[in-house]
Amino acid sequence: MTTHFSDGISVGTAGYPPNDPAPGLLARRSDAFGAVTAPVVVYRLSALATASSTNLAAAATYSGTASFPVTLAAGAGVSATTLFGTTVYDIVGQAGERSIQVGGASGAGGPGSSNVTVVGYDMYEVPVTMTFSGPVSGTTSVQSNKTLRYVASISVTGSATGSGISFGVGDRIGFPYRVNNASDFIVTNSGVVVTANSTGFVAASAVSPATAFTTNVRGSYTLQAATNGANVQTFWIYPADVNTTNGLFGVPQV
Repeated sequence: MTTHFSDGISVGTAGYPPNDPAPGLLARRSDAFGAVTAPVVVYRLSALATASSTNLAAAATYSGTASFPVTLAAGAGVSATTLFGTTVYDIVGQAGERSIQVGGASGAGGPGSSNVTVVGYDMYEVPVTMTFSGPVSGTTSVQSNKTLRYVASISVTGSATGSGISFGVGDRIGFPYRVNNASDFIVTNSGVVVTANSTGFVAASAVSPATAFTTNVRGSYTLQAATNGANVQTFWIYPADVNTTNGLFGVPQV
C-alpha cells in the first residue's frame, strides 16, 4: 500500500506506468489524470508471508533439453485468482511485489545451465517476464532478477538434470516508484530503522528497452530481517523525478 505525505503536494505529469494501457490498472481508472506524488512516498507491507522455496511448486525432477512447464499451486501465503480471464497466483496479497525463490537441486548437475522463466504481472498489472539462472546442485536457493505480484507461469528451459527443484516466494521487494540510490529511501522493520539500507539494495535498471534478463525497472531491496507473517516493512521513498514516466515508473516493463 502506498500513501503520500508532505507539506506541499506536487502533481506530476507522469500518470501511467510505461506501457500502460496494455492492460495496466491505472488505465481503467477514470480519475487517473496524473500521478499525484509527494516529496516522500510511504510504501507499507504488512505481515508478509514467510519466504519459501515450495509455496508455488513442490520439488520435482526436470531432465533433458526441452522447456518444462512447472505445475503451480497456491501454498502458504499465495492465493489463486483471475486476472484478465486467466488464473494467476498472487504472491503478495496486497499492493506490492516480491521475488521468486527457486529451491536448490540435488543429483548430478542441477539446472544451473538452464534458465528459469517467469511470466506474470507487476503491482500495476502490467505484464512482466523474467529469466534467470536456476540453482546448481547443492545450492540452497536463488532469487529471481525481478519482482512481481502475480505469477501466471513458470518454465525451465535448457539442459536440466537434477531432483528437488522447487519454486516459491522470496524476500526481495520491488519498489512502487523508481529508486536510483540507497540514499533515496529509508526502511523500518516493525518500527526499527534499518541503518545499513544499502545492503540488499539494487538500483532501478537503466537498460532501455528492458529485457527478461535485466533487473527491476523501479529497483528492489532484499529484506535484512526475513519475513515471518508478522513483521511490518515500511519504506519512505523520495521519487526524484515525478514529471516523466520513466523517471517515476522506470523504463517500460518487459
